[in-house]
Amino acid sequence: MLPNGNVLSTIEEAVRLGVLSSEVQLSRLRKMTPLDLCKEMKSHLCNEETSAAAIHVLAQATIKRDLLHDDDLCVIVNFLCEKATKPKLTGTALNSLRVIVDDLLPSQKCSIALFVTLINSFITKVPLQNLRLTSRRDGFAVISFMINKSTIESCDAGQLHTLLEAMDGEADPILVNDFFQFCKLVLTHAKQEEIQSVAQSYFDSLAAYFPVVFTPPPKCPITKSDLQHALSACLSDRVLVNNSIPFFISKLSSPSMIIRQESIEALETIIQTCPNHVEKKYFFDMVLHTRNEIIKACIYPQYEDNPSTKNFISLSLGLLKSISKKCGGGTARSALEIFAPINEGVISSINSEHSSCSVYATMLYHILTGSLSCSMACGPHLLTMLCAEGEKNDLPNIWLLLSAVCSGLDNAFSTFVHNDDTEAEDIRYRIAPILLERLLDRVRYCGHQITANLVTDEFHASCIVELLASFFSLSAKLAPCIQRSDAEFALNALLHASVLLASPDAASSKASMLICSIVSHETDDLMKMIREELIQKIIFGASTDRVLSLLKEVSRVSLKHALFVINECFFETIPPVNNWQTELTEVQRSDVVLHILDSIDTIGDNMAKDLLKKLTEHEGKSLYYFKCIFSLFTRTPEVFRETIRKDLDRLPLIVAAALVCSYTSASFSNSHAQTKCLIRRFDKFIRSSQNSLGKILAMNGISGVVSTSTLKYDELISFLSELSVDVAVHIAILWGICFRPLSTEDSDSTVTIISSSLGNLLLSANKDEVLDTLSFSPIQFPTAISRESLNILSCYFLIDMDAVVSLRVYWKGVLRLLKVMALEVQPATEANFLARLHQGLRVGVETELLRQALSAFMEKQSPAKLVVKELLLSPTLLAFVLEGLHSQNLVSRCETLNLLSSFSTYAVNSVNEQHNESNLFRKARDVILNTTKLSLSDNKRKVRRAAAYCRHMWHNLN
Repeated sequence: MLPNGNVLSTIEEAVRLGVLSSEVQLSRLRKMTPLDLCKEMKSHLCNEETSAAAIHVLAQATIKRDLLHDDDLCVIVNFLCEKATKPKLTGTALNSLRVIVDDLLPSQKCSIALFVTLINSFITKVPLQNLRLTSRRDGFAVISFMINKSTIESCDAGQLHTLLEAMDGEADPILVNDFFQFCKLVLTHAKQEEIQSVAQSYFDSLAAYFPVVFTPPPKCPITKSDLQHALSACLSDRVLVNNSIPFFISKLSSPSMIIRQESIEALETIIQTCPNHVEKKYFFDMVLHTRNEIIKACIYPQYEDNPSTKNFISLSLGLLKSISKKCGGGTARSALEIFAPINEGVISSINSEHSSCSVYATMLYHILTGSLSCSMACGPHLLTMLCAEGEKNDLPNIWLLLSAVCSGLDNAFSTFVHNDDTEAEDIRYRIAPILLERLLDRVRYCGHQITANLVTDEFHASCIVELLASFFSLSAKLAPCIQRSDAEFALNALLHASVLLASPDAASSKASMLICSIVSHETDDLMKMIREELIQKIIFGASTDRVLSLLKEVSRVSLKHALFVINECFFETIPPVNNWQTELTEVQRSDVVLHILDSIDTIGDNMAKDLLKKLTEHEGKSLYYFKCIFSLFTRTPEVFRETIRKDLDRLPLIVAAALVCSYTSASFSNSHAQTKCLIRRFDKFIRSSQNSLGKILAMNGISGVVSTSTLKYDELISFLSELSVDVAVHIAILWGICFRPLSTEDSDSTVTIISSSLGNLLLSANKDEVLDTLSFSPIQFPTAISRESLNILSCYFLIDMDAVVSLRVYWKGVLRLLKVMALEVQPATEANFLARLHQGLRVGVETELLRQALSAFMEKQSPAKLVVKELLLSPTLLAFVLEGLHSQNLVSRCETLNLLSSFSTYAVNSVNEQHNESNLFRKARDVILNTTKLSLSDNKRKVRRAAAYCRHMWHNLN
């Protein structure tokens, strides 16, 4: 211990400095025990003028010690708590307490003795909620130190209540979050007999914070989600569950959708975390009130367009499923009692509106799929009631509800029962055979109604389709209780519903979709039925379009089904017997085959050879299958294509064209001789072709050959001059050059040559032929071209305008190219387009044509920021755009307004970023708003709506 004189002088100096006391001075004082230090500092601690500084020094000298005994701590803490009761010293004393507990927290937990001291001297005597925020935060830090598993377990009911009172009513988000954490610790670790006596008080305090309404202030570390999760953890605790459930159920009737949604989420949390502590009566109440709220929400007008309402319904249905899952371990009687509100409502909904019945059907499905025991309890019960009703009435609502029950049972079997399960057979036979026979009677009745074309109402037909599909799917799980022939009857009826012209559109589409979702990809049932019913038999009243829609869906089941559709439905050698087959055009057939091939990832060699043979065996029709053959090649291994390429010179042109287009320049290259030979063949084919399909095929072939050739462009031009080839060949070669990597030849010189070639074509060739050819879009365009490739549109903009005979033809060419271009915008493209636009306005090109080109450019090349900026900041160009508002053409007026609307986004962003041109953008806004006033009174509603939207967008610019 220090000599007495040194101690006093050190204390004097430290107190004088207060919070500025040096660490050297404090380290000297720490050599004394806390009790000795208190005695030496008594005069300062009891002096009104120095007590605040002395308290601070005492706290600082108490910390940073190797060991603090409980006795010493209790004395110091008790003293500071006493000082905290005095208004002038409350803040200082609480801060000093926090300093001490912060020092203890990492290594030393609060002992029982210290906890009791703090409860008696601090919690009960200092009104924490009456203090300013900084003091409350210090107080909460002390409480955080106090609360741990051991101290909570030692608490009696009175101490638990005292802790609650100290924190109750807090509003600061950080402290509220701490309060929730403290409550969770108390609820988790307190003795049951003690916490139960104060559970209502804890619940009342916590429930006052529901729902959490909170917007985080700046730099606040606590989010609304943090508070919601912490509060939910408390209210869903087993101690409070019987208080919370009635509370949340009552909140379901709140007019606020947010409160209802959060209440459903809270009930879901309770069921997931502590279902064993929920009384049976509460399950019933939850089902009853959740049912009521779902029905109210679904009846609400336009609920499908309201995301929050849809989310609430989804959460509510999820809650019903969770209840089914958690109470699934009970008896069948228990499940029936819990879900009685829905089971009773199902019967009453049979004669209700379709919308109400649909809601009950959805609820049924979620209940039945929650657990096998609920499914086995409620499923047969509902089937019995609904089959009985179905024998009395032919109502669509009955078929809809029956389909929901069958779907729910099917899903439950798939989820919970396995074929090798020892109890699977017993479970199947728990659905009584007599009940299945009654269900079969209803299914047979519905199937007959469909096949005999007796149902014309769209909703009625859709409900029957749903029932047939769900029964077919369930029949596989209930075999052999349900015979195969009965299942096939349902599938046959679905097949008729999907293809018969008499079936309502919605029912036909639904039947096609459901057929392919319920059949197994491992079985041949569906293929066998299509073969027998649609190919070998005459089926009267089948619609070609509907058959094709069905076959598209069938092809998605598996690769085997896809090949069946192609081989037997489209390329079968047996003479057709049905109208849908004889009425089928090659365009329709090729479209479906292409759709099927595009959905396949890879095709093996043997399969590819077989398909290639079928697609090319009819020479007069093979042109229709060019895209199909290209799709086929892109899905075959490279080895297969290499094998085919060995005979490239002797291949049919359609195969050669598709093959060269399927390669990239990195993987395949033609010899110069081979390139020239193929171009000659394709050129000859173009000259002899009598239809556009042949021309498109040849142009694709040429672009594919050139893209993979090493011939330089000037060599190609020289070769073309010898042949005197068609315009189409020139354009196709230019596309092929565009598909080459830029590294293959000098970019600048190639652009110049392409621009010159395009200009020469506009100057010398037939103008209609040139424009028609510019509309050509190569088949490999979507995958072959990139930002690094040459841009044929940019080349077109670089044409020497003095060499162009007709500017009108030039701008029509721009329009044609923009219809096929989908390149990313390059600044050079925008700059060149602007230059040509200025030039077109100067020389008097028809402004309607220029605006069409501008609209197409903005649509295809968005975002074209350079163009938008120039159009808004140039009075001449802006006036040119606004002139379109006075056009006699409705489309032109609408296009102009849409253009102006699209410009607003760039202008608003520029002003928000405080660009130098902000005032100029505001000036453009004023001109646009003033000019578009007239469009609000246009005689066409479409124009008025576009004008209103345009003005709304520009009003966002401040």
